Amino acid sequence: MASREQASRKAASAAQDWGTIPAPSSPLFENPFTLEDLLIFDNITLSRLLETNESNLTLAQLAQALHGASRLLIDRIERNLPARQRSYFPEELRRSVPKGEIEAARCALLDELFWELTYWKTPELYDELTAGEQLHPGIFQQLEPDLCGKVVLDVGAGSGRASFECIRSGAKLVYAVEPSPGLLRILKRKVQQRGMTDKVLPRQGCFDKLSLEGDSVDITISCSAFTAEEKQ
Repeated sequence: MASREQASRKAASAAQDWGTIPAPSSPLFENPFTLEDLLIFDNITLSRLLETNESNLTLAQLAQALHGASRLLIDRIERNLPARQRSYFPEELRRSVPKGEIEAARCALLDELFWELTYWKTPELYDELTAGEQLHPGIFQQLEPDLCGKVVLDVGAGSGRASFECIRSGAKLVYAVEPSPGLLRILKRKVQQRGMTDKVLPRQGCFDKLSLEGDSVDITISCSAFTAEEKQ
C-alpha cells in the first residue's frame, strides 16, 4: 500500500493539471450565486466544466471550496471529475483547511463560473444584458452573401440574437443549438412570438454534441461563445 506521503505527491501531481488562480482582489460586484447553485448543471455540462477546468482551480482548491457543501453536491462533483483526479479528490476533501482559505476558494469558483451559472440559473438576466449589446450591423452586411438562401447552424445560440440576424440576412433556415435549458426556453418563446417556427429551429446541444445529420448545413456561425483562452 502506498504511504500517505506518496499519495500526497501523486495528488499534487494530479492537481497540476488544474492550473492556478491569482491572488484574490477586491470584487467588482457581489456574486449572487451560492455553491449549491452548481446543482443546476446537468452531468454533461458539469463534466465538461471540470474536464476543461474552466474554474482554473487546483484540485486542492476545488476540494477546499466544497467544505461545508451538501453531500449531494460533493457526490455529483466527484462523479463528474476527470478520472485522473477522481481518486485523489476524497483525500483532498478530508484535509483540514482554515476558514479563510475555504471562503477564498469558494469565491474564486463562483466568480469563474459566473457566466455559466447565469446562462443556466438566471437566463432572463443574460437575455436582458445582451439586449443592450448590439451586434455591429457591418458584421452581417459582410456575411449576407454567404448566408442568403443557405441552411445555417448557430452554435451556442443563446437567446437567438445571431440566429435572427441570419434570417434577416436572407438565410433559408437556422438550426439554433444551445446547451442551457433556460436560454433555450427563451429562444423558443422568441421564435414563437416572431412567427419564425419554420425559419429558426432551436435544438439543445453544444459544439461536441450536435443533434444534426452530417452535411445538413451550408455554413456554421458562433457568436460570443469562444474566448481567447488557449483551451477554448
